[in-house]
Amino acid sequence: QETNTGDFAADALYYLFDNMDLDVDVAIMNGGGVRNTAVTGDLSYLSCKSIHTFGNVACLQTITGQQLLDALEWGARDAGKTDSDGNPRECGGFLQVSGLTYEIHTYIDSTVQKDDKGVWVGGPTDEYRVKNVQILNKETGMYEPLDLTAKYNLAGYNYTLRDLGDGFAMFDGAVNVLDYVMEDYMVLANYITNYFPVDEVTGLPTITADNSPYGEVTGEGRIQIVAEEPEVPFPTQPYQPAQPAAPTVTYTDIKGHWAADAIEYVTAAGLMNGVGNGKFAPDAALSRGMLATILYRMAGEPAVSGKASAAFTDCENGTWYSNAVVWAAKNGIIKGYTDGTFLPNQSVTRQEMAVIIYRYAVQIEGAKPVSDPLTYADAASVADWAVEGVAYCTAHKILQGSNNCFRPTATATRAEVAQVFTNLSKR
Repeated sequence: QETNTGDFAADALYYLFDNMDLDVDVAIMNGGGVRNTAVTGDLSYLSCKSIHTFGNVACLQTITGQQLLDALEWGARDAGKTDSDGNPRECGGFLQVSGLTYEIHTYIDSTVQKDDKGVWVGGPTDEYRVKNVQILNKETGMYEPLDLTAKYNLAGYNYTLRDLGDGFAMFDGAVNVLDYVMEDYMVLANYITNYFPVDEVTGLPTITADNSPYGEVTGEGRIQIVAEEPEVPFPTQPYQPAQPAAPTVTYTDIKGHWAADAIEYVTAAGLMNGVGNGKFAPDAALSRGMLATILYRMAGEPAVSGKASAAFTDCENGTWYSNAVVWAAKNGIIKGYTDGTFLPNQSVTRQEMAVIIYRYAVQIEGAKPVSDPLTYADAASVADWAVEGVAYCTAHKILQGSNNCFRPTATATRAEVAQVFTNLSKR
């Protein structure tokens, strides 16, 4: 399973090449190369050595999306299985990751192909159990679906990438970008000393649960285990908006940002999360699927029934947004496009967000339309279908413009969305 030490080790690899101004997209760390269970206590070169004991060296290779999917599938082949004593089966090739997230559907039998020596020789003969692989776009701060035909720069260690250890033969023939850069324990030390803030009292770089994503032993949630085929439910109870907790989270990229308080608020309330590596990416765009998911969380994630693929032709079942899309569609909160699509990964515009929030208020909270006319200088640019929603959000101070402009077709940023949901929660 995912662990905070695995996240830490993978992030250290990602940081190494990113800090060298090399175009790294993702990093993987084989679970067998992580020799302790949790990042706790004082960290020294010796403790870094206790995490990485083998002396492997960091490499960067260019691979295809298909090779990456096959690697994740190979690493997940034993996930969810038990040994003869009923204990979880160990697999040293289980991949901890940075720069991506993925799901393992353990109810699907692994049919990945291997030879008599336990080396990968081909992908599964039936369905992949690894699904919904999402790759971090560093420019937008958003996760995007893996493109099987695209090229990605992958950071890892020579044992996995060059020596094909643990049977990772799908990397045979990958293009080498940079080889034998730094020994594994020094990669960890480099990350600690150069990335994390120095404590004013000790004068030492310090990792805490507040300035890092390593507060939970089970990791940040980059790897989701789906043990049963998703079948979820039609709403049967009234919706009760979740009650936000007091802000307690700090991201490394929001200090001094105008929306810092709102970002902390929605994070503590469980409405929004960071993008990994302790960052929130406040100025990145937010997707339509994510907006539906935040509203679903705000409603308390009520049970739903049906499939996302039945609601919209381009929505997949069993993905991070599926339940939210089913719920929002059934309740008339999202309606998609005339061609039957929803475009869950497309960035949401400000006027789209206003309309979706207005529908939520009407359908879930019983809100009434407002009669106040729009007085923005660019009011004529607001689409006819969006006027009611923009008017409602403006009148209730949920979503407003700046400098007397609403900017209806501008992309909504993650910071703006955080502020909107803070306003919505505190009405």
